[in-house]
Order: sequence, then C-alpha cells, then structure tokens
Amino acid sequence: MIDLYIPDRAFGLPNISPFCMKLEGFLRVADIPHQIIFENNPAKGPKRKVPFIRDSGMSIGDSEIIIEYLESKFDIDMDGHLSPHQKAIHHSCTRMLEEHLFWALTYSRWDNKDNRDTMIATLLSDVPPPISTFLAWRFKKQILSQLDGHGLGRHNEDEIYKKAGKDIAALSELLGMHEWFGIDYVSKLDLVALSFLSNCLLEEMPSPLAKSIKARPNLVAFVDRAYTMIFPGEYIKERKLPPGHTVQLND
Repeated sequence: MIDLYIPDRAFGLPNISPFCMKLEGFLRVADIPHQIIFENNPAKGPKRKVPFIRDSGMSIGDSEIIIEYLESKFDIDMDGHLSPHQKAIHHSCTRMLEEHLFWALTYSRWDNKDNRDTMIATLLSDVPPPISTFLAWRFKKQILSQLDGHGLGRHNEDEIYKKAGKDIAALSELLGMHEWFGIDYVSKLDLVALSFLSNCLLEEMPSPLAKSIKARPNLVAFVDRAYTMIFPGEYIKERKLPPGHTVQLND
C-alpha cells in the first residue's frame, strides 16, 4: 500500500497543487493500491515539498521521481504506446506546463489581491490571528520572491498572461481533435494537462488564464472528459466548468 501525502482538498478539486493532483491521478489510472494522508506541512516531505509518498519505510518526494519509481516497481509504462517522437513532444509540453505555466498560475493566485485573500483564507483557515496575519505576509513575500527569481515575475501583468496564453494555445494545438494527448490512450501528459487546466479554471480565483482556456473548446471538452474518467469518485460530487459544461460525477 502506497501512502500518498497531499494537502487538504479545496474548491472541489482533488488538489490545488497541480503536482499533487497529477500524482493522485496517476495512482488512480494505474490502479495502484494507495491511501491518502492529508499533510499541510510540506517540510515533513523528504524534499520539503508536497506531494510525497512513503513505501516500505522509504520516503520519496517530487511527483516526477515518484511516478518513475512507481512505474519501475509495478512494471507500468503509461507512455508505452507513444513513439519516441511523441514522447519527446510530451516531455517538452510537460516542462512547459510545470516550469512555466505553473508560475503564471502562481502569479494569478498571489499577485491579485482578491485571489490572494482567497488562498490565504483557505490555507490558514485553522490558524488564529495574529499568527495567520504573519504567515500570510510571509507566504506572499516568499512566493513573489520566487516569481522574481524565476524571471516571470519581472514582467508586467499583460506580458505574463500573454506568455501563458501561448502555452495554452500550444496545448490546444497539440490536442487538436483527439480525445487524449496520448491519442488513443491516456498518457502522463493527460494527467499533467488536466491538473493544470483544472486549477486555472477555478471560479473561486478567476484570471485571464481561465479566459484563454475557455476560448478553446477542445481543452474545455478535454477537462470534462478527463474528470469523468480519472476522478469519478467519492469526494467530488459535481465539478463546475465554463457555462454549458457541467460534469456530473458518479458516486
């Protein structure tokens, strides 16, 4: 049994961390026995981040490294149906989402005051003032500093969302009229794309990222379809998507 450590769920999503959502999706699609342990202190992980897993007394961090470990242990190759050329494209798109769009998503949550207040209220709901006030200040300072260090945070708002819009447009072009990025079967890129697109579409934290996604019907339909297949379960009874797209999930 794999122990999966992720933060508490929020806003009807499996997780507001795309990396945690991706890893849980992998465990579900691969049908690997696991139990979820909610952990809101990333410092407890081996890399001081979430998600992480524990297996046979061993702790492993980083969603990519964890998936590689699980594929080796359980003799799984989720991308085995892809050609070397397709694998190269999927690798590049995964990096685009996880190393670039991620920071635009982070910017949308922490630079915008209303979204930042929503994030803080969610993350610190059990922390009393004045501790919560201090932690909110520290979170904002750390995250905006990370954005500046990455480089994306040095651009203005229009420039950031224009750059992110190119990521979303490229993803839409790659998917085309296919059901999956893996064409006939779910691939690891499908898990990554679902996790990031879902987080960008959160109604509770609106941003131009959601507008870019809603302008591309194939991506909206992909999110609808992928939710129904990968997260049909227990805790998400209904997931609201853009107008005209409401996913009813099975109990």
